[in-house]
Amino acid sequence: MIIDSIPLVLKRFSDVEFHFVGDGPELENLKAQAERLGVSNKVVFHGRRPDAPTLLTEADIFALTSKAEGHSRAVLEAMQCSLPVVATRLGGFVDEVIEGENGYLVELGDVGALAQSFLKLLGDAELRMKMGRAGRCRVEEFFTLEKFYSRQLQLYKDLLARER
Repeated sequence: MIIDSIPLVLKRFSDVEFHFVGDGPELENLKAQAERLGVSNKVVFHGRRPDAPTLLTEADIFALTSKAEGHSRAVLEAMQCSLPVVATRLGGFVDEVIEGENGYLVELGDVGALAQSFLKLLGDAELRMKMGRAGRCRVEEFFTLEKFYSRQLQLYKDLLARER
C-alpha cells in the first residue's frame, strides 16, 4: 500500500525517500513492485536491523499499513521519537493513533487517503512537529510499562472484587 502511494507523493515532493525496515515473506514482492512503478530510486530497503529504532531519529514520518495488527511496538517507538504516524485503521492502531492529533488513520487499501496523509505532513513541518509531540505525550500518558502494569493490576483488583 505504501509503495502504491509513492508515485502520488512524488508528484508534489520529488525529493522524498521512503525507507522500509524489516524482512519477511513480502520483501521481494515489495522490491519488484517498486521497480514496476518506477520508484525504486526513491525506496531504500534496509532489511532486518537490530538498530531499527535508531533509524527513527532520521525520519520525518512513520507509516505502518499492516493488514492485521494488535498493539504495535514499532508505532509506539515512533511516537516516542516524536514522529507523526500514518497507519491503517485497525487493531491496536486505533488506540495508539488519534486521528488528526498524533497522526492519521486510513482504511486498508485506500492508497489515495494514504498519499493525502503523507502530502499533508510533508507540506507542513509545524504540523509534523505538533503531531509528533502529541504522540510522544500519548505514549508517556498511556503506554509506558508503569501505566500498563498499573492498568493490569487495577483490572485484577476489579475482577477479584466482583467475585466476593
